[in-house]
Amino acid sequence: MKKILLIFLAFLFAGNAFPQYMKVSDRLQNKLQSLNPLEYTRVLIVLRDQVDIETLDKELYRINATLEYRAQTVINTLQQKAKQTQGPVLEILRNEKDNGKVKEYIDFWVTNVIYAEV
Repeated sequence: MKKILLIFLAFLFAGNAFPQYMKVSDRLQNKLQSLNPLEYTRVLIVLRDQVDIETLDKELYRINATLEYRAQTVINTLQQKAKQTQGPVLEILRNEKDNGKVKEYIDFWVTNVIYAEV
């Protein structure tokens, strides 16, 4: 399972479909070294493409946005960013779940992060 995970992670972030560069934390590297080949491990996939909240906040402040408009704009912007960037990763996770290489995954639009047990 360790080799599958490494291959999966390399495949997941390599290639032209993912312009973001993969960075594996030291903690995950250590976990991979000690992982039983038959067990799953939990990972957070943090996409680098994030909403620039500071710029959005400045623009909303500049136009004197109401609290309701501000909330809806922030929510819509975060959801749209996640929809634009998470799709290919979620597709791979979905396919790998069908193959038994992924136990579960959950996507989060608020922070553009995907939790997965792979």
